Amino acid sequence: MSDINSKIKQYEDKFEELGMTFQDRAFLQTGITVSRILDILENLGELIHLVCYPHSTHDSASDVDLSGMQYAEGARFDRGNGCLPGTREDIIGQNHPIDQ
Repeated sequence: MSDINSKIKQYEDKFEELGMTFQDRAFLQTGITVSRILDILENLGELIHLVCYPHSTHDSASDVDLSGMQYAEGARFDRGNGCLPGTREDIIGQNHPIDQ
């Protein structure tokens, strides 16, 4: 009977070890995913700033190259167009100071 109890204990220990490994990997994968999402959001914020303030001298926004960006059929980019004055300042101002 002790041999059976010993095997049960081995399975329980191994199962617990596998569970901890799974949990550790899940935490790591979640961290990686969150980091990638934050990078995407940061880049998106820079692009929004560039589009809304095309004449801004914001360093990271001026490094963005949109020349390879594809546009929907019939759409075109016009640097003269941008956000209407006074709009979207709250959301943009959270990541970038509003140019005065």
